[in-house]
Amino acid sequence: MNYDDSLVKLMSLIDLERTDLSGPRQKTIYDLSRVETFLSYLDNPELDVSCIHVAGTKGKGSVASMVSSILTTANFRVGLTTSPHMHSLRERINIDGDNISRSEFIRILEYLWPFVIQVEKEFQLNHLKCYLF
Repeated sequence: MNYDDSLVKLMSLIDLERTDLSGPRQKTIYDLSRVETFLSYLDNPELDVSCIHVAGTKGKGSVASMVSSILTTANFRVGLTTSPHMHSLRERINIDGDNISRSEFIRILEYLWPFVIQVEKEFQLNHLKCYLF
């Protein structure tokens, strides 16, 4: 698989009907059971990671970038995920100040995709859709 193919595959998970912000939100959108199942297939990696979650309405990207820069300068290994991106989806995944490479992006997507399929089958879904993206 090349990088463009991997982007098409990943973008197939987005359900634009459910991400429409103009209408009322459906409670099922907030059901985390699919994501919890997906993470369990990966042996719950989120339990082994120290993190800082930046939330709010303004300045999240700036604050997260500053915290990442400070921690990287202090010799911590730092992963930063942000959204949206400006030029490339790879900007959303940053490790120690560098965007994820195309080859690493492809490798990770190829590794995760069988688990996506497994969760889809278990929950009888067409796709995990925006729950993972």
